[in-house]
Amino acid sequence: VNNMESYLSDCPHRERLGWLEQDHLNGPSLRYNFDLAPLFTKIENDIFNSQWTNNGFVPNIGPEYFQTSDSLTDAYHNSPEWGSTFILGAWQQYQFSGDVGLLQRFYPAMKAYLNYLTSTVNGNNIVPTDLGDWYDMGQLTSGTSLTSKTLPGTAIYYSDAVAMAQIAQALGYSADTVTYNQLAANISAGFNATYFNSANVSYDTSSQTANGMPLALGLVNSTNTVGVTAALVNNIQSQGNAITAGEVGIGFVLRALEQAGRADVICAMLNQTSTPGYGYQIAHGATAFTERWDAANTSFSSQDHFMCGQVMEWFYHGLVGIQPDPACPGFKKIIINPGIGSGLASAAATYNSANGPITNQWTVNNNLATMSMTIPPGSTALVCLPLTGTNAAVYESGVLIWTNGATAAPSPNVTFAGILATNSQTSLLWTIGSGTYQFTWNIVFTPCGLTASPGNHQVILTWSSVAGTTGYNVKRAAVSGGPYSIIASGVAGSNYTDSAVTNGGTYYYVVSANTAGAESGNSFEVSATPQFILNFGFETPKVGTYQYNPSGGSWTFTVQSGNNGSGVAANGSLFYSSNPNAPQGSQVAFLQSISTIAQSISGFVPGAKYAVTFSAAQRTGQYQHGGQTWNLKLDNSVIASYAPSATATSYVDYTANFTAT
Repeated sequence: VNNMESYLSDCPHRERLGWLEQDHLNGPSLRYNFDLAPLFTKIENDIFNSQWTNNGFVPNIGPEYFQTSDSLTDAYHNSPEWGSTFILGAWQQYQFSGDVGLLQRFYPAMKAYLNYLTSTVNGNNIVPTDLGDWYDMGQLTSGTSLTSKTLPGTAIYYSDAVAMAQIAQALGYSADTVTYNQLAANISAGFNATYFNSANVSYDTSSQTANGMPLALGLVNSTNTVGVTAALVNNIQSQGNAITAGEVGIGFVLRALEQAGRADVICAMLNQTSTPGYGYQIAHGATAFTERWDAANTSFSSQDHFMCGQVMEWFYHGLVGIQPDPACPGFKKIIINPGIGSGLASAAATYNSANGPITNQWTVNNNLATMSMTIPPGSTALVCLPLTGTNAAVYESGVLIWTNGATAAPSPNVTFAGILATNSQTSLLWTIGSGTYQFTWNIVFTPCGLTASPGNHQVILTWSSVAGTTGYNVKRAAVSGGPYSIIASGVAGSNYTDSAVTNGGTYYYVVSANTAGAESGNSFEVSATPQFILNFGFETPKVGTYQYNPSGGSWTFTVQSGNNGSGVAANGSLFYSSNPNAPQGSQVAFLQSISTIAQSISGFVPGAKYAVTFSAAQRTGQYQHGGQTWNLKLDNSVIASYAPSATATSYVDYTANFTAT
């Protein structure tokens, strides 16, 4: 609240300036909590008064009480994420209020700003001057952003073009609608040509912002959506669910995850307290949003900075599920689409819309979901009941309205609107009029945590178990996104090995859960490429120095008997302190006098040729006794023998070939 006096300031105690990027990035978060229309009308006036009349340029600050310079190549003065509040903020106001006033008044000026941006781009429609994803974790830790500087600004430039096409349509300028739709298509093509990596199905550096922004804004080709989403989730989970996006990117990361149905990932990001983020700030005593994710109280780290407040939008829009219908602004038509897959037991909120209060509250108790809502007079709503699976039973105010895959008895003002299958869940859709409603239905949770580990002519799948499940269906596809074919049904455990695969091919998998009379949606997709490249190192078990015949690893050793025996030694241990360190990892196997190391390996294809490669060296020092000779055996038959000189104390790679029988 103390950043909302006369204009939206970044902080009330230091700069106290109207840095504009916060206004549209946090616009929905603020509008769910405050009637922002009067203040934002004033802000749009400030932006208009700060706009350069000769070329349409909008500076980063409005009112422009301060300039870092008057140069248009100074990103602190000119960055699309900041100036675009002129377009995107006015469009948000229309979506939430239904009032076209700002659009009508400032349409020519907004056109001038978009024309200015277009005049600056390169041949691929990439903006050249851009502050980028301000204050991401890369800038905080190393001084270098995790995302290319021009990616966020170009994505916002695309968003401007899309919004202007919609504004033109709302105002009846059909020719402009065509022009701006074409501009958006051109920007999208250039963006993908510049930043998309087809080899790993991700954008730019595969940072959270690099993948989150194009997903949320619709820049990703539909055939790549699954892969880019997987890259985003992998980035988050590989870092312990830490937030690394900056203030520009974090809201789009949350939206991308919401669109993918990954409320579980969002909750994991919000709740973790061991690395910088929202939960970390609270755990470290913050009572307001801080400027830095790590809440550090340094000379340039405000403790009252609202720029990363986009999470509030997700609480209302994604978790509780109160959403405007883009086709009918001002909440005359409402979408209720809750984030029940978050892992939380309940959520509730009320939003005082331009059409009246909208309330939604949901709870989950075991496999029973209950959702109660109030729709204001003059409004209608589309209600999404997620995780319904097949053949679920649905009640509205105690009346059975859906059973055995079809509608049942009618309920007043409740009409079946279809089935929506997206990502990992199936939702039943219902339209309702104004009034109070309560839906109750049985939910079928989708398996999560699916992993695929490739091996030789096999892929090992594991996933988290689902309570109340009678079995799982494992499905496979040859291309990402399906279609999937069931390769195993009624699997009892939470793992499965697919042996009907060929080395070198890539396979895509999903898993669904069965309960009494119902099947869940498919899990999120994973992929694997089986191959016969095995690495049987000696890193397990970890030893402090050296150990004869250790247990817990995949190898079988010779028990020590006098000078005979084999085992594992760590780098620098007394056993081989004069030898070089292990060529891979931090441990090696040793063979002393007459001894062996052995392992059973399955999966060989009869008639196929294989190669065995290993690194070995003679021991140095007084216990060498002239060195050793080695035999490599397969099924007790020698396939290769080696007799290096006693001076061969540096590791050398040895290779033997054989044909499987």
